[in-house]
Amino acid sequence: MEVFAALGITVPRTSEEQWAYCKHIPAGQEQTGDLCFIVGAEIDPSPGHVMIVVNPGNPDKIIQAPYTGTVVSYGTYSRTGTGDNQLIGYGRVPGVSPSSSASTVSSVTTGSNTASQPSTFAAVFASAWVLFLALIGVVLFIVIFAAKAARA
Repeated sequence: MEVFAALGITVPRTSEEQWAYCKHIPAGQEQTGDLCFIVGAEIDPSPGHVMIVVNPGNPDKIIQAPYTGTVVSYGTYSRTGTGDNQLIGYGRVPGVSPSSSASTVSSVTTGSNTASQPSTFAAVFASAWVLFLALIGVVLFIVIFAAKAARA
């Protein structure tokens, strides 16, 4: 949950810890930035997978890393999923609250400065996402360049 860390918000590591940490939100009231918990690969219905809600609507859009070693990607989720995709519920990370159009953060920490004014969570999230994608592009370039150099 590096996007929350970039905002100065600490979120537990595992999906089970995150589920216990978050304020639970009824289905249909989730907002951009809320977490969506599903069964995942777990045997019992404790959350085995967590996604970040990007656009609640039709279709409901999320960002997720489907499993270890995969690229973070956009996807959709269903409130009526079954099996591994069965919805456990939604959670709101403490420090993130909904506004009229997007979640807001009560304060954002950048380096050693703390801004007391609200910042649009969706805008900060999008900026972090763009930086993440740029980093992936640089890593892929380096890997491809190194592979070509090794063949030469």
